[in-house]
Amino acid sequence: MKQPTQCRACLLPPEKRAALHSSLDAGEKPSHAAKRFGLSVPGLHRHKSHRPEKVSAPSSCPDVTALEPDPRDDGDELLTKLRRLQTVTDETLGKAVKLESLDLVLKAVKEAASLLRLQGELTERLGSARLQLTVDLRLHGAYLEMRRLSSDALAPYPDARAALAAALVDIGGAE
Repeated sequence: MKQPTQCRACLLPPEKRAALHSSLDAGEKPSHAAKRFGLSVPGLHRHKSHRPEKVSAPSSCPDVTALEPDPRDDGDELLTKLRRLQTVTDETLGKAVKLESLDLVLKAVKEAASLLRLQGELTERLGSARLQLTVDLRLHGAYLEMRRLSSDALAPYPDARAALAAALVDIGGAE
């Protein structure tokens, strides 16, 4: 009768076994993890069937539910959430590097690049909207009326009126 063998994954030192479990829980492919930890893929699958249940939400896992976009968010709030997501992604990348998981590192880098691209697009759009808003305010009827009233009020003071007109030309508000 053949003697049952002990699971090679269970024989790993505790820190390596914890790193193995963490990488599998984070989504690393079993074939990559098996190769990295010197195990066979079937042996790793057998190990997964008897290992203790993974922790569903470890204390080191950040809560990102508050970072989900809300239709009521303005541009600045979206940028703030995006920056916080970038921080979480950077922290995750650091953990993946410590685990020496090339698969997880590549996933985190891809996500960081995607967030960076999105942040650039959002910043550009918000900047354009703000610039357009500034231009729109200078052409707004209330501004034009204020300019006319200021000019009329300064009619008895020609030097002050000329100084105001020159200042308005400098900011591009005068015709």
